[in-house]
Amino acid sequence: MFDNLKRLLKFHNDEETVMWFGSRSLWYEIEINPNVVKKYFVEYLGEEQQKIRSRNEAIELLDNLIKEVQSKMKTRIEKTDSRVLIGQLQSIFTKVYRVYVEQKEDRSKLKSMNIHHGEALEIYEVNKQIAKCILDGTSIWIENTVLYQNLSDSVYNHKDEINVELLIDVYIYGVASMNFSLLHMSELKDFGAQEFFYGLDITPQEDIPIQAYRNHPVIYHNPIITGNQSNLYSNKELQHADSMEIGIQFKEKYGISFLSYIAILYGLSQFNLKEYISKDEFIKIIDNLGIKGVDANVVYNNLTLSRKNVATHLRLNDNYIWTVETNEHRISLKPFIQLDSGYIMTNIELLDRAMNTWISYLLNGGSVYTKNPTDDLLKAFQFRNEQLGERLVELLRNILRKNYNATFDEIEVLYSTIWGKKKINYGDFDLMFYSKEVNELFLIEAKYICDSLNSSSIVSDYDKMFRDKGYHFKCRRRYDLVISEPDKLKKYIGAEGEVKVHFLFITSKPLEIELQDEDDVVTFISLEMFDSYINGRYELEDGEKIIRPTYKI
Repeated sequence: MFDNLKRLLKFHNDEETVMWFGSRSLWYEIEINPNVVKKYFVEYLGEEQQKIRSRNEAIELLDNLIKEVQSKMKTRIEKTDSRVLIGQLQSIFTKVYRVYVEQKEDRSKLKSMNIHHGEALEIYEVNKQIAKCILDGTSIWIENTVLYQNLSDSVYNHKDEINVELLIDVYIYGVASMNFSLLHMSELKDFGAQEFFYGLDITPQEDIPIQAYRNHPVIYHNPIITGNQSNLYSNKELQHADSMEIGIQFKEKYGISFLSYIAILYGLSQFNLKEYISKDEFIKIIDNLGIKGVDANVVYNNLTLSRKNVATHLRLNDNYIWTVETNEHRISLKPFIQLDSGYIMTNIELLDRAMNTWISYLLNGGSVYTKNPTDDLLKAFQFRNEQLGERLVELLRNILRKNYNATFDEIEVLYSTIWGKKKINYGDFDLMFYSKEVNELFLIEAKYICDSLNSSSIVSDYDKMFRDKGYHFKCRRRYDLVISEPDKLKKYIGAEGEVKVHFLFITSKPLEIELQDEDDVVTFISLEMFDSYINGRYELEDGEKIIRPTYKI
């Protein structure tokens, strides 16, 4: 039976805990026959596998594929009552989101036990990618359906079932758009012909039929859960959200406190809320939640997704909204869909996603949306990012203090205090820590990097790191100064003789980049791996060699 279901189980026993982790293809989890799914893939992509290694050729193929799906969706929007289409999209979102959340919890448990190999984990990773593309595609087409509303006079009755053809269309759109962005952004950033993402693999018989190609580096972190997660904040901070700068600017912008909005999203998700309700019902339900200081009309006017506000994201010469997780007026921030009739459509899963999205941005930082010019709420998020950057340095410093007796321990050390002013401004060392006891010097460039909620952000992270005069360039230039003039530094920190130096670039989250730069001077690691690194638990793939590179000065 398990073979037929293609279910893969991981048995874990650490003498105190016995756990079973089960996973199978997401298509089975949402009760869709994978053979039917792959039949649609073949209709879109043909039967043959393709390996394209020209970025421009790959971009052209994906552009045509996206336009094909857009054409089908345009016809569907024109011929289908918008309430019916939104309801169908919400049904898809609901099933996939439930699986995504459940499996994310499993992945978190696996990571906490440091399990990061095995076939079952590969299934989790594939399912994560499929789910993300479906959720993104569904969200975008809800927003486009709101933009091009087509409402009939008939009575609406929601049917909780999956339209398989629609499911495949939004998935193909989501996966094609994601890979298009990776390749197109790589081209816009003028990456080399074979740098970062530059090709495309077409595999119609696989669960993920389209994947942008790059030369993947060997990674040493556990990839089953990535991002900043909870590394930089305390859960208690959420309790004080309204007094944080983000909370203050949120209320100024939307007329309701941050925590009140979160309480509404949570409260309605527990209320057995109908998916289609009138304005009066919506206002009455919010009033009945009894949240102090909340005016339900303010929520209806300021925090719903309407034709008018989504239209502001329709770019010049574009027929559709297409940017994922960057628009101010989007379903993941405003899960209440306001139709031209005044009625509201939503569901529990949309509310839950919005609640978690806002909380994640509040605690983990980032840019909740893009806007030019930047508004005061975005400035508050930028301030939060700066706070998290400072906290990153504090955490790294505490790890070093826990493991070593410090001879020299300073942050923000200006180069000029050591070498005097030079023609080039070499900036400062975020953290300089020397222990005479072990004769090791840690020079650390620490960089808070926002979580990448879309593929454009992934490319931007890489670009900021390695572009001309980017993060690595400036960091490496400082480290080259150390190598060329070591005696002044040794005198400054009170060291004598030969010293082992760690030239580190530490990010708040793991990045899929090489462990070291081209000539093995700068070592790139993340906060979550730092303790393992300094304690000799950072191993090569064969498990036989410890990774702890130092440079002698």
